[in-house]
Amino acid sequence: MNEANKRIEVTCEQPGLVLLKWTTEASKDPFEGLDVGKMSEYERRKLEDEITILKMFAITYAVQQQVTDPNVGQTVLDFYHEHFGNSMKYIGAGAGEQKSFEKTLQERYEAYYDVLRKDAEARRTGGIPWHTGKTVSEHALGHSKDPECTMSLFAKFSSTFKATKGLLREYKILADRKNRRE
Repeated sequence: MNEANKRIEVTCEQPGLVLLKWTTEASKDPFEGLDVGKMSEYERRKLEDEITILKMFAITYAVQQQVTDPNVGQTVLDFYHEHFGNSMKYIGAGAGEQKSFEKTLQERYEAYYDVLRKDAEARRTGGIPWHTGKTVSEHALGHSKDPECTMSLFAKFSSTFKATKGLLREYKILADRKNRRE
């Protein structure tokens, strides 16, 4: 077996750590492509938090769609979320703040699964898949009045999802084109 064809063994924790690093890097400029100049500091902070949750959901959804074995996928996601929680501890988040974030994360994931179904229906019928961005905007700002912001938020989800799928395909535990679930 030559070096190019050598199989690399990967633990489920390793992709979990890579995905955490990716989340951390992505959060360095969460407003890229968004005009937040007229927003208050409070609104920017809420939007930043919501974008982090949206990207975490996009990563979670990509793992669920790409990993062929659901048990392996869940283990990767467990490590990812555990490492995210540990990083919150590291930066000084208290137990109450972590618990509150976990509850919010669970609620948002449920909401985002619902809006993904609406966006899928919109694509199927020739509509615009704007529900995800609209929901993010409503959670963060209490409204979705700015269509540019709404579409930019959907683009953030979409680009994170696609980039995560690309990254995950590098691991041998993941789906190939023939068996891909989308």
